Amino acid sequence: MKSLLVIITVILGLNPAFGQCSFDPLVSPSSLSLCPNSSDTLWSTPANSYLWYKNNNPILDATNQFLVVNQAQDAGSNFLVVATIGGCSEPSPSVLVSNAALPPLVISVADSLSSNACQGDLRSLVLNEPYNNNILWFRDGVQLGGQSNDTLTVSQTGLYSSIAFAENCPSYSQTASALQITFSNATTPSIIFNSGTLTLSTPTPASSYAWYIDGNLIIDSNSQTFLPQQNGEVTVEAIYNEGCSRFSLPYSYSSFTANCDHDPIITPNDLILCPNASDTLFTQAGDAHQWFKDGNALINENDSFLVISSLDAGSEFSVETTLGGCTEMSPEVLVDGWAFLPIFVITEGLGSGSLCEGDTLTLTVSSTFSENIRWSRDGNLIEGENSGSLIIFESGTYSVTAATEVCPSYEETSLNLDYNFLPNPVPVLTYYPVSNTLGVDVEASNYTWSVDGGIFPGLSTQVITPTIEGTYVVQTSYSNGCSNVSEPYFYSTVGVDETDTSYLKVFPNPGKGQFFYSGSSKGQLNILDISGRLIRTIQIQSESGIISTSDLSEGIYYFDFQTNNSRQLTPVVVLK
Repeated sequence: MKSLLVIITVILGLNPAFGQCSFDPLVSPSSLSLCPNSSDTLWSTPANSYLWYKNNNPILDATNQFLVVNQAQDAGSNFLVVATIGGCSEPSPSVLVSNAALPPLVISVADSLSSNACQGDLRSLVLNEPYNNNILWFRDGVQLGGQSNDTLTVSQTGLYSSIAFAENCPSYSQTASALQITFSNATTPSIIFNSGTLTLSTPTPASSYAWYIDGNLIIDSNSQTFLPQQNGEVTVEAIYNEGCSRFSLPYSYSSFTANCDHDPIITPNDLILCPNASDTLFTQAGDAHQWFKDGNALINENDSFLVISSLDAGSEFSVETTLGGCTEMSPEVLVDGWAFLPIFVITEGLGSGSLCEGDTLTLTVSSTFSENIRWSRDGNLIEGENSGSLIIFESGTYSVTAATEVCPSYEETSLNLDYNFLPNPVPVLTYYPVSNTLGVDVEASNYTWSVDGGIFPGLSTQVITPTIEGTYVVQTSYSNGCSNVSEPYFYSTVGVDETDTSYLKVFPNPGKGQFFYSGSSKGQLNILDISGRLIRTIQIQSESGIISTSDLSEGIYYFDFQTNNSRQLTPVVVLK
């Protein structure tokens, strides 16, 4: 005690005589931690007088039983008091005033989970100690009402932050750095069995994958396809990003077998079925068989053969064969099916007008259907008509039934085709000598007369009076859109004075550029076009000459030669 008193005396400059006091002053609290920006009080045990020291230096005017200290100025310093009683002074042990240990406020994800998660998952955000008073939570800068715990459960993407007060410094708060939480869209994966390769795969797109058998992770199984090396309950984890993944439902895998001495195959391996047809797939003999369609086992199909129909076209088949206790799966075989366009009929000769009596149509069946062809009219087979084409000329409902060359037992019947040949009477010309007229025996909506191959202008009635000698033909047009042509009738001039030798001969006919003429009398020559329109008038003053046609277009014209007592109409053909 004496050595300690000497040391204190030297340090404090006290009289060593004062170190023999019968009391020992103390400072309370014996240690003090100050919160930021806070103050507190040190107390001495009662005495007659006091003098406080900071870091062994007396504090002027600090002569009370207590001393107020604050964090900003005094944290990190040592304090003691020299107390005096009855003239004897004694120093107290020193007391350290320190800063309260307050770490930064930090938000973290509970259970060491990632800040990334799948949509539908939850994440718990926690604050570190000692921040558990007056807590405020924010998402994207907006306060979350009613959330005041030091743990926050979230399910939405956002930027989360918090303001909180420390438990041991209730007047001191901090703001935590914001933490981004992201919830990504994710799909629960499915598992597909590929019987040809005995592999499992998932069609669900993801960043990576992890496969498990009976709950155990298979190392390096990180692709979409997985070949199990043992049988068991298989699941796949689709990993979308760090902290976001989904597990599939379990798939019971039982196709793992050791390599067998036999390799089953299926014959035929290129089967194509006709519509409505059946056929058989075969494999080698074995102790047991199990057939698969598109990777799915077929119930009760345990023979060495499998009967299939056209309904199976487009599917893949395999067979699992067991021989001597060893089971092996065959390669898959695709069963295809013939597909044909429906039978149809091509019609030639119909055109865009009416179908009239005397017309013909050619019906041709589509080329795919080339076998066993039978044509029908009004539901009745047409005897002897078995070729790909049928010429028709009468009204009725027509159809064709035929088979394909590749599938001769498969037949189709075309849609019914209705054709109506409209009435189209053939006109007959009759000459009436008393009236010197030509008449037609049928009623028509229009009559077109022609003489020697050229249309006779201005004649459009059922009965006409012929004026020139020649071969007459009439075309009758009917209101139903049909038309027909009569047999030609030669008309010889009647009632002309045989002594009258008036005529005009034009040649050559056809002609090009000009025509020569010769005649027995003078007269007027009118050149008419095919419709009867007057083109030019020429006065014939000599018995021969030249008629120029260089200004006329190519076509049929009429040279109408008239004298005082006669008229001659000659069709001519002008060439270019």
